[in-house]
Amino acid sequence: VMSMSIRKKLHKDGRLTRKEAATYEQLISTVTQRLQNTVNYVMRQQNLDALVYPTFKFLPDKISKGKQSYCGNNRLAPALTWPAISIPFGYSKVGNIRLPQSMDILGPANSECKLFQIASTIEKILALTRPLPFFLQQSESIDDDDF
Repeated sequence: VMSMSIRKKLHKDGRLTRKEAATYEQLISTVTQRLQNTVNYVMRQQNLDALVYPTFKFLPDKISKGKQSYCGNNRLAPALTWPAISIPFGYSKVGNIRLPQSMDILGPANSECKLFQIASTIEKILALTRPLPFFLQQSESIDDDDF
């Protein structure tokens, strides 16, 4: 856990002494290593090559509501310092508008080739069932139902 004095200083003006910065770097490194070890352990126990999860927890609010919320799940890869790839997997409907959705595929360090293989396989499977985007469909007119 980050010491309270460092946390207060970061919140106040973002400036640290060299000693505080070194302590902060050590804390971040320790937390990252513990998280990597934990996720590695779970993946080995479950015999997983990768973790797959939706990029966003919630659908976005309509702009007309006057608020926007961002609830991305994509914080795990940077926290672990592991590679991840995001691919589209379909659409969700908000009112009468269809919004594209995506999934993140996360793998352990140096698993980029495996992630590309997994992503390619998923995209090939989904291509068989995913409808074409409205602008690729042949239609006489475009209305709200096409989104």
